[in-house]
Amino acid sequence: MTEIPDQKFDNFGQWIENASVWLTAHPNYRTDFRAICFDAKGRLCRIGGEFERARNENAFPIRWLWPDQVAELGAILASAESIKTPTPTPKPDRRSDLYRARLSLESAELTAKILRDLVKDLKS
Repeated sequence: MTEIPDQKFDNFGQWIENASVWLTAHPNYRTDFRAICFDAKGRLCRIGGEFERARNENAFPIRWLWPDQVAELGAILASAESIKTPTPTPKPDRRSDLYRARLSLESAELTAKILRDLVKDLKS
C-alpha cells in the first residue's frame, strides 16, 4: 500500500493534485471499499462540493480513514473509554457519630421545649 503521510489533505490545492492517487492507493480499493473523508469540523466529505465547502469555511485539513481502519479506531476508542478515572477520596466527615448524636438530642430537646411552650400558651 502506498504510504500517505498522516492520511490528510492540508489544503484544497493538495486535494485537487493528489486525491485521485491517494484515495485509491489501498490494495483493497474498489467501489465498495473507499476512503472515508471528513473535514476539520467533523463533516463527511464525499463529493467535490463538500471539499469546496471545507475550503470556503476554513475546515481543512481533510482527513480520511480506510474502511479496514474503522474497527481498529473503534477498539482504540473503546479502550480509552474503559479507562476509569480514579474515584476521588471522600473528605473525612467532620461530624463524628457522637457529634451527630448530640446534635440530634439537642434538636429533640429544642423541639420538645417549643412544643411545651406552645402547649402552655394554648392553655393560658
